[in-house]
Amino acid sequence: MKKLIGGLAVSAIMALPAFAVPDLQLDVQGGTYVGGADETTYSSGSVFDLYALLHPSNKTPLNGNYRISIAIVPSLAQSTPAPAFGSFSVNGTTYSTAAGNIHFGTPTVEASLNADDLPSHGIFDTYYGEYAFNFNSTHTISTYDVSLGAGDPASHVGGTGSYYNLFNIDASGLAAGYSVHMDLYEVETVTHRHGGVTTTVQAVGTFAPFSHDAQSGGSRVPDGGATLALLGGGILGIGALRRRLSK
Repeated sequence: MKKLIGGLAVSAIMALPAFAVPDLQLDVQGGTYVGGADETTYSSGSVFDLYALLHPSNKTPLNGNYRISIAIVPSLAQSTPAPAFGSFSVNGTTYSTAAGNIHFGTPTVEASLNADDLPSHGIFDTYYGEYAFNFNSTHTISTYDVSLGAGDPASHVGGTGSYYNLFNIDASGLAAGYSVHMDLYEVETVTHRHGGVTTTVQAVGTFAPFSHDAQSGGSRVPDGGATLALLGGGILGIGALRRRLSK
């Protein structure tokens, strides 16, 4: 959905161990990481525990201000009244157009310039909610790469190197055909000066790579097996070449 993989798929996979663990990641208890063109951890049901993970650095401090966005997918165009996509909840707080805590566009809701927003990555613009939180220094967890071992963050709790925040997501109130997509990011205060007017907004700072986000709706392979077909085609081509050379 977000990233197309071409002939460099094999070299990209081989290069994975060279990359450091991201400062910010999302994981789902009982979830499944889907690679290929998607690179997202999917829940196995509509009610699940979402873990926000922080491996602190100078850019992403433990005492920073963080948010998760919970966006309706597939993305929807803005309309009045809003489309009847239903509702979802985060830690017991219901998000719906009726509740007034659903917005249209791209997070953060306070940002006034595209440069302050979260990049689209095939999700935004759409309807979304935001949940603000801070990491707790007592909520420690072992440092690990979600893309290499998603689905059981609870087993890492109590370890060292990183911190976590736990959210219960309930997407059972969504209308059929809709899911929620979660992103994690730090929020910074940014000042803009234009035409003699100074404005201060909450902008997206560091964010979890889009290869480390999460979504409801169960595991699936969005590229329909195109990545495997490309790799398989390459292997078959090599085999055919060897047969021709051996004649």
